[in-house]
Amino acid sequence: MPDKEKILEKTGRGIDFYKHIIPSFSRQDLPSYKIEAYNKIIRKIYEIPYTDANSSHILHYSNKALNIFVDWDKKNTDLLNDLSISANLRSIYTKFNTYIHRIALLMQVLYWACDGASLSEVTERAIISAIKIIEFFSPT
Repeated sequence: MPDKEKILEKTGRGIDFYKHIIPSFSRQDLPSYKIEAYNKIIRKIYEIPYTDANSSHILHYSNKALNIFVDWDKKNTDLLNDLSISANLRSIYTKFNTYIHRIALLMQVLYWACDGASLSEVTERAIISAIKIIEFFSPT
């Protein structure tokens, strides 16, 4: 078994992985209904209708989602302006400003494909999910 301190050092997270060992599985172990459900979601996303090949479908933030993003952005900007953080951390937080929009868009499309949510705007549900994902990968 690997040294516990090395795992914690490598991951940078204070999680005791020995209490949460996940067994590996083969494709045969994955139930066919899960594979089919996944395939159905992916097919639905691939079949998003467009008016023509040269057009795009732009999703703007809902007012609530925009307010949530602005609040998050202020906190992230404060971190960027904190002179006590390293240049490495600053570069990570800078990238979050780009990633959050991409993740929110992906979440909105997944909510649409999975449970019929609107595809007319990015909702507060999607931006909150994006923030949670960003915070999960945040080093602090």
